[in-house]
Amino acid sequence: MKSNFSTLNLISGDAVTWTESFDGYSPAAYSAKVILKHNADSSVIIVSTPSTSQLSFSASSSVMNISAGLYSYQIKMIKKSDSSVTTIEEGTISIQANLESNQDPREYWLQIVDYLQEAYKKLCAGTTSEATYNGRTFKYRNRMELIAEIENAEIKAGINTPIPIIRERY
Repeated sequence: MKSNFSTLNLISGDAVTWTESFDGYSPAAYSAKVILKHNADSSVIIVSTPSTSQLSFSASSSVMNISAGLYSYQIKMIKKSDSSVTTIEEGTISIQANLESNQDPREYWLQIVDYLQEAYKKLCAGTTSEATYNGRTFKYRNRMELIAEIENAEIKAGINTPIPIIRERY
């Protein structure tokens, strides 16, 4: 039983409303929530409001002002009488970029490549004494480690291929 949620066309920053009706889960006896999770970002939780025959969901534009990308989701039913929770559906859903927003629609690793390349340029030009990425601080003297991070990010972004290591026996 697929939910109506799984068929929605979601745009980052747009308000969204929909209704659900799940067999065996009466709105009088159950409430529901949809949980969205993207990478290490905080979860977005959308809670239902009951009506006589369906559960209504509504998320404001501020709640949906999240990064574009592929999100994991779960739909959980909460029994009102004893607060027991049952997960009835899980899957993935795509949140599309809002083309009117200032969010960077590029993939995560392309953004990281640009950030690291800019840090490298500033280190080499002397306009900054250090750059920090992922908890590591790079200075001019260890710029080769920064180059290795750039190459790794380029591989993950799909704009570079790893150099194969060829081992020969003699």
